[in-house]
Amino acid sequence: MDLDLSTLINNALIYYDKQNIEYDEYIKSNNITVERETNKIIFNDNSKELKYEFLGIFDNTTNIWIWAWLVPEFMFNETNISRKLLNYGLKISPTPINKLDNEQLYLKTQMVNSRFLLYDQFQLDLHLAISSYLAKDSFKFIYSKRKYLNKEKSKYITVYYLIF
Repeated sequence: MDLDLSTLINNALIYYDKQNIEYDEYIKSNNITVERETNKIIFNDNSKELKYEFLGIFDNTTNIWIWAWLVPEFMFNETNISRKLLNYGLKISPTPINKLDNEQLYLKTQMVNSRFLLYDQFQLDLHLAISSYLAKDSFKFIYSKRKYLNKEKSKYITVYYLIF
């Protein structure tokens, strides 16, 4: 995919919005069962069984994004698509004649840094949109689920699943 960054971002946001509208009933559901042995996620409200992989985790306390391929608890078969995105970033490379321009550098940084800071919800949405667009042939939509880290529910992480 050889687009300038502004075109990529525009296309990614349009694609991400369309997916969020099309799969809204699943995205809003909190009643799920995850079967890690078979990579299945069951949306219990409508008895729909789909496959999943992990995209990453967002720590809502520190605003740190963590790619799924970095998380030791995730199995190899749960991180194929996130590793494809890593490989996409690794292939963005300078040549002996040409350095990376700022747009290429931004995209490479987004894809290859295992952990990075996102300052606000817009940056997170943009990151999810770009990831979604670059891997769009591999899954249908992104589903997020909060995991609370304390009884007060003031500290939590958000796990992002790729559903197909």
